[in-house]
Amino acid sequence: MTKEYCRAFGFIIGAGSIFFLVSCGPSDKEEERKIIQVAQAEESQADTITQQQIEDLAIYSLDEIQMGGDFSFSTQKMVTFDLRFSEIQNVAQISIYMYTGEDGSASKDLLERGVIYNSARYRGMLTVPSYVDSLLVVKDGALSDAIEVAIDQNNRLQFTFEEWL
Repeated sequence: MTKEYCRAFGFIIGAGSIFFLVSCGPSDKEEERKIIQVAQAEESQADTITQQQIEDLAIYSLDEIQMGGDFSFSTQKMVTFDLRFSEIQNVAQISIYMYTGEDGSASKDLLERGVIYNSARYRGMLTVPSYVDSLLVVKDGALSDAIEVAIDQNNRLQFTFEEWL
């Protein structure tokens, strides 16, 4: 390369760099920033209510409620279930159902479904309505072989599947 060529190349690079730096730098003109002011809601004496007034109104409203003699706020209960097998199950699907509706229009609602592998036990907890006294336990999806198991007074459901050869 010749000396003149190197100078020309250096001048072009230098001028381009300066042009780039000048174009990216801060501008002398300040942009006007728009400030949006939000009007605050006006509070009047009629609109303000204290926490004590809210609590007094709630207590007054609850005092007016008339409950039936057998009504209870405990509408659900936790049921602990423990299902055992007389032999270890390689793969077994367990389903737990609940009857709903009247006898004429009864339907089965699935509450729990699980699969056990190389085990002789399946256990857990379910939330059921407090009026439920028993649940249906189904092994391997055979609804025709469903077993109705009673829930005891301690909200436990226990059953042992016996295997016949």
